[in-house]
Amino acid sequence: GEYVVSFAGMAPADDPRLTVLVVIDGLPFYGGVVAAPVVQAVMLDSLKYLGVKPDTNAPLSPGTPLPDQIFSPVKKAAEVPSVLGLTLAEGQLELKKTGFSVKVEGKGSAIIDQIPHGDAIVEEGSTVLIYLGEEVGEQTFGQWWEDIDPDIEAIKSFTNRVPISTNEDISE
Repeated sequence: GEYVVSFAGMAPADDPRLTVLVVIDGLPFYGGVVAAPVVQAVMLDSLKYLGVKPDTNAPLSPGTPLPDQIFSPVKKAAEVPSVLGLTLAEGQLELKKTGFSVKVEGKGSAIIDQIPHGDAIVEEGSTVLIYLGEEVGEQTFGQWWEDIDPDIEAIKSFTNRVPISTNEDISE
């Protein structure tokens, strides 16, 4: 349910002086809804800076720039309920009752974490990822580091070293 959204634009249309590409990762909306307003804002400010005046007679032109136009979302926004501490069955029921899809990670008897978090505003019908465990508050992410780092172990195994400047065994 997430997309890498993008939108590109160039202006002026008859003799382009500026091209803008906006790419946004991990959103539940399409590019025209999310990235296009960013392109518009950057384009309008940049053209103003370059001294390019809007052509009110251009075909398909709105006549004047629309810097504060608000674009309506593709779908209705919804608030995610918090399901922390609930059992899997209770959490799934609560999320599905409010119109969300559910994806489950981990094993255990309780929901210990969720993404997006409770009270977040997202697109209606989005997927909520819930993590299972035995105790609410336990670590939900696996260790990203190695338990034994060979470099750290090598440094710890060094014997007492004498700096070169005070080591009499080294001749100049």
